[in-house]
Amino acid sequence: MPLELVGAYREPGDVLVRGVNVWRGRSEAGLYRVTDGGAGFPVFAAVHPIPDVPAGAEIVAEVLDPAGAHHSFVLWFPDEGAVVVPFDPDEAVESFWHEDYVPVANRTALPKPVLALYYNVAKPLMPRALKRRLRRSMAHHALASPASLEWPADQSLDLLQRFLLRASCSPRTAGSWSSRGSGRNDIRGR
Repeated sequence: MPLELVGAYREPGDVLVRGVNVWRGRSEAGLYRVTDGGAGFPVFAAVHPIPDVPAGAEIVAEVLDPAGAHHSFVLWFPDEGAVVVPFDPDEAVESFWHEDYVPVANRTALPKPVLALYYNVAKPLMPRALKRRLRRSMAHHALASPASLEWPADQSLDLLQRFLLRASCSPRTAGSWSSRGSGRNDIRGR
């Protein structure tokens, strides 16, 4: 998320500024699900827990932990014209780019020393048919992981970026967040 869309990186209890206020999580990054009025998408980031809705705030979205239990909220404060996002948008977007949601153990079937030997010595000498068979095997191994995204086309990154764009828009769009597709402020224009 470009920095100009974020109002401020804040700490809980700080005075909110107009725009998007990011409360960074202090724990290890994990796989969470952001539910936005029935629709949802996964996010891999450290998420600051917000157990209850503060006075004067409205719920934009709920953040669920891997078990499906409540962990946090994305909040709208109409009087301040501020949105609170409980995770770092940069971290969430980059985790999709770098596939951080896939556990390290599932990224390769080979230990590091063997992997280096494979790429530098063995792979250049292998016939194409064997390379294809190994690639298929690795794809099946990666897709078998419960942390893998939907295949063959996952829209999680696109949904996250659209959600963050809506969060950074004019305060007048806050009312249309949960009415996906029904308002003139809907980003998809449907």
